[in-house]
Amino acid sequence: MGFSPFFLVHGRDVDTPLDAILTFLPDESAYDFVQNLMTKAEEVRQLAKIHLTKAQDKDKSRYDESHWTVSYKEGDLVWIFTPILKVGLSEKLLKRIYIFGPYRVIKRLSDVTYEVEPCDSMHSKRRLTDVVHVLRMKPYNDPDLQLENITRDNSPTQPIADSDQKEL
Repeated sequence: MGFSPFFLVHGRDVDTPLDAILTFLPDESAYDFVQNLMTKAEEVRQLAKIHLTKAQDKDKSRYDESHWTVSYKEGDLVWIFTPILKVGLSEKLLKRIYIFGPYRVIKRLSDVTYEVEPCDSMHSKRRLTDVVHVLRMKPYNDPDLQLENITRDNSPTQPIADSDQKEL
């Protein structure tokens, strides 16, 4: 059972032009009308609050089904997603490169927020820090370290013999 925003605020439906034309005399006094209106409005608000709580619980359970927790330690390097919108330009026509970094995690403020600073500001006198939500962060993998971890197979290779080749 849904209610319009007007009904939730005022406790009654909107008066339409037809309602103004077809006026009727109420069977109850003005005092009783106001009392009934206030009672009905409070009941409707309580019902709306219950529906809102149920919808929020349903949304949370749906979100929790596909969500995984991510945590970073102090000193970890991360990329930060920061969309840059230019006034007067369509968002769909802008380049979609919004990842900046690397940033170093300074401190974990809560389960989902971290204080970070750009790595190039480590030596500057004025440290620039920012508080970032974990959804805007991705782990930074140093390409130099990745190249060092690659091991080469030093076993000798065998040349392909003529007998191994097939003619078409």
